Amino acid sequence: MRPAHRLLAAFLAASVCLAGPARAEARGSDEVLLQAAQEGMVALLEERLGAGAPIDSRDPKGRTPLMLAVRRNHAEAAALLLARGADPEATDCQGHTAATWAVRLRHVTLLHAILARLRGKPAYARQVRLAAAAAAEVGDHALEQTIRSQYADAAPPPGAPTPAVSATPPMWPRPTRPPRASEAGAGRVVAPPGGEP
Repeated sequence: MRPAHRLLAAFLAASVCLAGPARAEARGSDEVLLQAAQEGMVALLEERLGAGAPIDSRDPKGRTPLMLAVRRNHAEAAALLLARGADPEATDCQGHTAATWAVRLRHVTLLHAILARLRGKPAYARQVRLAAAAAAEVGDHALEQTIRSQYADAAPPPGAPTPAVSATPPMWPRPTRPPRASEAGAGRVVAPPGGEP
């Protein structure tokens, strides 16, 4: 997506957020489609899409049916929406895409499904970078490294700026100290600093 198009898409998403439900309805949102995606009702999704409901309808927070399905971890509904042409690059009022919601809510299977669907398309590299940055932001450095290694073919071109990595360490698992020589082989469980095992 060209920068001018991205800017226009962000403006349109913001207008939905600022104007609320009335503006969303004016843009052709389908409340039944949004609810079906949120609840994972695949048959109803197929019915509404077959009746011509706009696949990228928006709720008052700018979320599309794909985002709603991903947020609730409805893999079958998300797969249907992706197969029917839902825009994985769409952003909500908070600036999140379906891929970044998958990362933030730890729905890793859905993240991989979204990125696999995008492979070979212009949006692929951008969504991989956004997903890795979202993993860093929430402190899931293991997921960040998995994304960067598994999708290395989406690495930014040389000289391109990389997303900032959060300096906040992950909250869990807490670091543990190595066993002391007197504890080695004794079959004792070593407690993490400041807590019970």
